[in-house]
Order: sequence, then structure tokens, then C-alpha cells
Amino acid sequence: MLTLTLRSLRTHRSRLTLTIVAVAAAVSFVVASFVLADSLRAVFGDVAAEIYDGVDAEIRAGAGTFDTTETGDRFDASAIGGIAGVDGVASVVPGLGAENVVFAVGPDGEVLRRSGPPTLALSTSGDAAASPFATVSGAAPAPGQVMLDVAQARTLAVGVGDPVRVAGPAGTETFVVSGTIVFGAEESGVSPSFLLFDLTTLQRLLDAPGRIDRASVVFADGVDDGAALSAVAARLPGGLIVADRATLVDERNAEFGEVIGLIGTALLAFAALTLFVSVFVIANTFAVVVGQQRCQLGLLRAIGARRGQVTALVAAEAAVAGAIASVVGVAGGLGVAEGIKALVEAVTSGGFPEGPTRVLPRTIVAALAVGVGVTTLAALLPARRAGAVPPLAAMRGAAGGGPATAGTGRVASFLGRVLDATIGRLGAPGRLAATGVARHPRRVLTTSMAMVVGLAVVAAMAVLGASHRTTLRAAAASGLDADLVVVGDDGVTVPFAAIDGLRRLPEVAAASGYGVTEVLHDGAVTRIAHHRSATARGVVVLEPTAGALVPLTVGEAYVTEDFAADAGLGVGDTTSVEFSDGHRADLTVRAIVAASPVIDAPIIVDTALVSAHARNAEGDLAAVRFAVGVDPGAAEAAVVAALSDHPQLAAVSVDDHVAGRQARADQILMLANGLLGLTIAVALVGIANTVALSLLERRSELGLLRAVGMSRRQVRRMVRYEALVLSSLGAVVGVAVGVALASLAVAFVPDGFARSLEIPFGSLAAYAATGIAFGVAAAALPARRAARLDVLDAIAVPT
Repeated sequence: MLTLTLRSLRTHRSRLTLTIVAVAAAVSFVVASFVLADSLRAVFGDVAAEIYDGVDAEIRAGAGTFDTTETGDRFDASAIGGIAGVDGVASVVPGLGAENVVFAVGPDGEVLRRSGPPTLALSTSGDAAASPFATVSGAAPAPGQVMLDVAQARTLAVGVGDPVRVAGPAGTETFVVSGTIVFGAEESGVSPSFLLFDLTTLQRLLDAPGRIDRASVVFADGVDDGAALSAVAARLPGGLIVADRATLVDERNAEFGEVIGLIGTALLAFAALTLFVSVFVIANTFAVVVGQQRCQLGLLRAIGARRGQVTALVAAEAAVAGAIASVVGVAGGLGVAEGIKALVEAVTSGGFPEGPTRVLPRTIVAALAVGVGVTTLAALLPARRAGAVPPLAAMRGAAGGGPATAGTGRVASFLGRVLDATIGRLGAPGRLAATGVARHPRRVLTTSMAMVVGLAVVAAMAVLGASHRTTLRAAAASGLDADLVVVGDDGVTVPFAAIDGLRRLPEVAAASGYGVTEVLHDGAVTRIAHHRSATARGVVVLEPTAGALVPLTVGEAYVTEDFAADAGLGVGDTTSVEFSDGHRADLTVRAIVAASPVIDAPIIVDTALVSAHARNAEGDLAAVRFAVGVDPGAAEAAVVAALSDHPQLAAVSVDDHVAGRQARADQILMLANGLLGLTIAVALVGIANTVALSLLERRSELGLLRAVGMSRRQVRRMVRYEALVLSSLGAVVGVAVGVALASLAVAFVPDGFARSLEIPFGSLAAYAATGIAFGVAAAALPARRAARLDVLDAIAVPT
């Protein structure tokens, strides 16, 4: 059987080539998913180790495990005052940090911020033992000084002793560069941007006097780390904990791992789609190949081969083809990985970090398992059909698929009538194409399904994207009564100090902003919004359905209708929330409001409450309404001038704000569509494969048509018409299925993402037309070969 399998593969290698290409493409996607995820883990695993290099333990707040902050909750620095005297402790270095809050300002007045990694402001004591940084030049900063990473210093063209402007929540001020550093041993593409200050200076910049968010502990040489750790823990006041280095590294790796896991899962989802499409291509190919081997298989049965042996023969061919495709896919996966990196660079503001490419043994095993397993399973049904054909029936002819079922016959009849009414009107090539396609309805449907799957996902995302854009526009129109929106760059908060400055302008009637943080409500994490209710004046629109929008005190709140219904709350009732610092606040409901299309939180309180118990209680967005009778151009100029001391912020029109949010969503859609390109390519391979194999089946028929006068041009046209039918069916059904899927999705996604269905008919028509055009183009080579067929050789082939 092995000899027969290898001989059959050699005989049909040209017929299996496109199948191998389809499987290899799918395997390549799987390999790329593993390679990228493993490479990222390796890069960030090194980063986690470097962060805590030289640190034996870290003291931090024990509360706030539900609060998604980068550096943890702040606590009073005096709480660690006695730790330096603990036996075995060599040094204790208190620290403070903030992400995307403090920035260096360039000569053009714009804040300096790299795409991708965040900008971190950290305190430093100059203690090299407890620092993950290596000093390149200069020394640790004193008050009025700052250390920069070498990349920022290079971009700013500054060195030790040069002045540099720094923007923070309170505005900008000038510091002197005391030195430059790199994170770890050398400059890295994955490193964030860093600004290092002495602790007192950073506490002032962040309006956190006397507060820290961690303390690094270095043990003395030769001490028992476990004993020293226990001694430190025993001296800590309530609310603080200490973790050893291994725990710190594991926790940071777990944080990185969550993000990397999401990336890997997303890529594997696209790989699964490609594999699913490949199944149709494989099943079609082996169905045709088995049909062409009917006579040979019948002879095998006649000379004693059992039914199971014939089935095993066909399955073995599929397994060998899958193994070849897997080997090709492993090599191709590295190329696909680089292509995905390039795609991410092209359509997003960030990119994949630089680092070594990791191909683990697990990746090779997965590639082989997927390639061989999927190919064998997809060919199993044709293989079982081959084994089930009686020897005498098989020996009557190599063509044909056996008697058609009643259902298949009805499909064929319906398909024939439809095709006669369409391409059948395009002359003899059209009528012949219609007849050829209608003879194999199962094959037509299977081939079209490959394109249906790919285009359905593309169409669904297009509909969801259009629905999201419509929701954004409606939200801005109904949720903001404003002329300008003040926003920070991605992830940058809007300081309330800046909003206060705008409110004082004579050209401004009202300016208000809101922020969002997390609290616990009834044991579940809940988002809570905060604003300065006394001065809000309706710039961010809230519609009360019960109660009144009176200015809130620290013990009062507005809640949304849905939240009130779920919690059983009415106006005047009290509910409790717990902040990440452990503080429990009792809130009296002053009003129940309709869900805001702008504020994505069910509870709204005054900023005074949040600022006392949450870190970085700044705004996520601010809005400005001009005074009546003021020239809009002059008012906008006044707002821009007032924000000049906050270069991390920008004032844009409401339309531009919506367009910016749309652009971020469009980036995701572009990335997803780019990844789906490989799936669509496999579907096109399926169309080309089906057309090519169909022509091999009809070699004698084509020869007879040429003999009775059909021109080469007519043969090419007939083949293109067949491809037109296959791709049109796949494209039209795919778009329809995509719209249906999106309709279901809109019913389940949050209202903040899509409130109603919006169908972009122009985009969907373009997708369908593109799919049809590529489908016809995929048949160009088979059409050319069919037209060049030698008439006498074709007629000589037995039927």
C-alpha cells in the first residue's frame, strides 16, 4: 500500500499541488501565530527580569487588586520608616511612578512620545543596586534636574547640562538634564520612554506630597533571603505587603502574558478560519481525484483489496500531502510572521517589538499535527466513498460520481435553470459553462463555501465598523453640547487644572471634563465616572429620568437607569462602593439618568471623592462651549493659547474628535482585513483548483468541442464563465451571511460600540466585486491550458 500511495502521489502531483499550497498557507498562519507569541514572551520575559535586577523584594499596597493601574496604589512614605533597621536589610529605596502623565517637550512645542511603548516618569535615588537602569552619562538627578533615556536625549539633541521642557498635570516647567540612561544593559526597541526625577520633585509634579507607590528592598550579602523577607513583613503596617523578586518577575510576566495571549489567540483565530477554508479545498480535490481513480480502485478491489485498504490508500495520500504541506508551512510561517509584523507597522501607530525569532519544538509539532490532521480528516469522506464503491461498478469507468441523490438532483435542476437564465445567454461558451457547473452541484457549493467563509467575516466587520461610526456620530450629537473637545494622545489624561483654566476664559461659557476609574460594587468591579458637578453646566449632556441634577457632594451620586434597576435603587436610596485603597464610600442617589452615549460608566460622582481615594484622578475627556456672541475663530484661538502650557493636550472640533475615534477603529478593521487576506487567497486557490481539476475530468469533452469547431478563445471564455459562477455564488452568499452575522452581533455588543445596524452598501458591493474579479482571475491559468489542449491527445484519452 505504501508503494501504491507514493506512486499515486507521483502520478497526481500536479493535481495535488494547489491543495498542498492551500494547506501550507493555513499551516504558515498557525506557525506564525506561535512564532510571534513565543518571540514576544522571550522579549518581555527578559524585560521583566531586568526590571527587578538587583532588587530582592518590593513593598507595596496590598489593596487595589481590581484597579487597573500600572504602578499600584500610593501610600504614605512614613509607613516604611522602620524597614531600613530590619536585620538583613541593606537598603530601602522608596519610589513613585506614573504612566503617560509627564512628558518631555520638543523644540516644536509638541510632547515627545514614541509610538507603542508608554512614557514613564519614575523617581530614582541613584542607588545602582536597586535600579534597572544603566547610566550612560552624567549622574542621578537633584531637584530641578531630570534624567532621560538616550533615545529621547538623541531626539531632543540635548546632553548633560542642557535645559529641557517637561509637561505635567500642572503645566510645563524647565529642567536641566543631569544624565542619560538605558533600561537594562543596552538600548532596546521594546523599552518605554523614561524621565527620572528625584522623589520629592516627582511627588510635586504628580501632586502626591509624601506619597509613594513602592519601596525596593535590597538584602545584605550572605543573609538568608527567606528570613529577611519574613522580618520585613513582620514590621509592615496593615495594608502593605512585601513580595520577593521571583514573585515580582512572575507577576510582571503574567501581565505581559495576558496581552501576548490575546495577540496569540487572535492570530490563531485567523489561522483557524484559514484552516476551515482549506478543508473545503482539500475535500473538493480528493473528491475529484478519487473520481478519476475509480477504475484503478475497482481493479484493486477486484484483485483482493479490502474496502478498508482502499480507504486507507486514499487517506494515506492525503496524509503524505499534508506532511509535505506542513514542512512547506513551517518555512512559510517565518515569512508570514514577518508579513504580519509589517502589516501591523503599516496600519497602526505602534508595532511589534524588536527581538529574536523563536521557533520552539512545540511549533513544529503543532504544524505537523495541523497539516497532516486537517488534510487527512478533510479527505476522509472521499476516501470512505472510494472504498464503498463495488469493484464492478468502479471498473465501468473512471468518471462520474455515482447516482445522484434526490436532493442533489433538485439542486442541480435549480442551478441549471438559474445558470441558463444568466450565463446561458452569453452564447455557446455560456451555455456549456452552465451545463458543466450544474452537473456537479455539490462541488459548486463546496467550492463557493470557501469564499463564503472569508468574505462573510470581512463583510461582518465592515458592517460592524459602519455601525460603530454611526454610533459615534450619534453619541457626539446627543451627548455633547460643545464646540470643542479637549483630548490627550492615546492614554494621556486631561488634567482638571487645564479644564479650570479654560473655564476662566471670557470666550468660554462652560468647560467640563470627566474621568473614569474602577471600584467594587457588591463584590464586582464597576466603572465609576467623576466630574466637577458644580461647574459642569451641561457640556456633557446628562438626561435625568428621576430626581434632579443638583451639584453633588462627596457622598452623593447619579446612577443610570439600568444600574438602578439591577441594584433596586431609587432616588434617595444609598449604595456603597469600595475604592482600590480600601476606602468604602456610602453614596446617596440624587438622580437616575439615561445611559450617556459619551460617559461609559453606570455611576457618576464628584471628582472630590475620587481624587481622595484613587490614583491619577484626572479626566479622560473635556468639552468646551463658547460664550454666546463670541466669534468661534477667536474663541478657538483663546482655547488653544490657554492649552499651550499643556502640550500633551489638543483642542479639536467634535467632528474631528469623532473622526479620530473612527480612525482607531478603522485601524483594527484594516489589520483584520489584512490578516483575512490569506484566508481569501486560500479560497481563490480553491476556485482555481476546482476549475483545473474539472477540466482534467473533461479532457475528452474539451477535445471533442475543439474538434467540432470551438475556438481557443471560446474555450477560455467558457472556463472563465465557470469561475465567474463559482466566485459570484461565494461572494454574494458571503456578503449576505456577513450582514446576517453582524446583525446578530449588534444585538449583543455594548450600546457604546454599536446601538443600531448600519449597512455600508458601497463597501459591501466593492468587496463582492473584488472577490468575483479575483475568482475569475484565479481561473486564468487553467483557461489558458484548456485552450492549448492538443485535440488528438485529448480525444485519445479513454472515458
